[in-house]
Amino acid sequence: MTVSKLWGKHISGPVLAFLSIGSAIAYAYASKPTTVALVTKYGALLTGIATVVLIFAAHYEAWKIERDNYEAEAARNGQPELCGRARDFTMGPRPVTESTSQGRDGIEKKEIRFNIEFKIEICNYRPMKTNLMNVALDGSKLPLPTIFSDVRLSGSPSLEQGMGCVVSVYASTVISGVTRRDMYASAFHLDNLVVGAVDGFGNYHPLAMCPAESIWFASR
Repeated sequence: MTVSKLWGKHISGPVLAFLSIGSAIAYAYASKPTTVALVTKYGALLTGIATVVLIFAAHYEAWKIERDNYEAEAARNGQPELCGRARDFTMGPRPVTESTSQGRDGIEKKEIRFNIEFKIEICNYRPMKTNLMNVALDGSKLPLPTIFSDVRLSGSPSLEQGMGCVVSVYASTVISGVTRRDMYASAFHLDNLVVGAVDGFGNYHPLAMCPAESIWFASR
């Protein structure tokens, strides 16, 4: 925002409005010509002083806005920025297991457990060097309630600016409300899976999902 715009904002603000109202009231109650002249004179003087003061105030506000923008940009540049995508989701080597139990409400609760494997392509776009500490998975928006745990990485690579790498990710998975029979010979689509990378400073960076990723439950 330019100084002129800020100054115009102040000019139309409460300061000059207060001076104008005060001058009008004083002018209305002035009975002598000399008093009217003094009111007009000092009203104009105060308005001129306020105008000059508001120019300095506009300059300071413009400087403060520029400084805040600079500091915000410097803070962003002082942190890594990781971008990438998740791809190649597959079932882990362990077989799918299931469990059923009777809840206190009398409703049968069932779930299946299995492992997944996938890869992430990741790159650091900022000068600040970091490493990949972890990958966060959120399955709350998937077609069935899905929880991921025990996430493990094939490594914790160092990520310098412009340097990309591919990391394998392994995770334990629980899907509630289904059995193995419900899922066999079907694909569990992962379009709404939320994947994020956690850098060495603990910052979270959202990652994209490759289109049409899914896990295939083969007949066994």
